Amino acid sequence: MPVFNAEKSYFSFSDTGGTTHDISAHLTEMEGLPQEFQLLEVTALGDSGQSHIRGIYRGSFNFSGYYDNTASTGLEQLMMTLRDQTTAGNFTYAPTGTSSGATPVNRMHRGLGWLRDYSITSRVGDIIGFKCECETEGVWTYITASGN
Repeated sequence: MPVFNAEKSYFSFSDTGGTTHDISAHLTEMEGLPQEFQLLEVTALGDSGQSHIRGIYRGSFNFSGYYDNTASTGLEQLMMTLRDQTTAGNFTYAPTGTSSGATPVNRMHRGLGWLRDYSITSRVGDIIGFKCECETEGVWTYITASGN
């Protein structure tokens, strides 16, 4: 079983202007992808056990990391822009990085999503951080990475 170092993980989003923002250097954790699909119960009276059919894809994902309030370019400004968008943003997540020609081949998840919550975290004796909760939109694709 291969084991991977998360130091090469890649995460980015595109704003409504089409600019891609790689925020990998700020992140310490990412969870929730790939999407799940709903199981819809279709058990009828008289059945001896539950029955299900496959429903639609849905999902949410969370990420957290180091706070950066650099004016106009810092992570806080980017998250506030993403949070205030009126359309879903494009997200890309590559757990093992995006280097083309890598062995094993890198895979990435791409799709649309909404930033549902952005919050700053601080605690005495610790660094200032942030956490985000996102909701997926539509079906995400799972593709071979060919670079950023």
